[in-house]
Amino acid sequence: YNIRYLELARSDLLGIAEYVNSQAWERDAANRLVDSLEKAILRLESFPYSGALYGKSFGFKEEHRMLVVGNYLVFYVVYDDFVEIRRVIHGKRRFFDLLQPLS
Repeated sequence: YNIRYLELARSDLLGIAEYVNSQAWERDAANRLVDSLEKAILRLESFPYSGALYGKSFGFKEEHRMLVVGNYLVFYVVYDDFVEIRRVIHGKRRFFDLLQPLS
């Protein structure tokens, strides 16, 4: 499977890196966090169904999956030959509201 990112997901990753960097963390810590997120996402190339099913009961049109990476949640949809990364959100955020426009 190929990995594709919605622009929102790319923006999420950039925002995460900027936030972590601004919180007096070392730049290395921000890089490690983004690297761990990207590595987990790249594993979806081989194991696209590894994330938990999410969203069918909430009325999404497509079958969303959720991958937990540390404190972050990666929401994605598996298609015939690619995985579309929809959002990357901190687990403490009200993520359901953030996913609504994507359904």
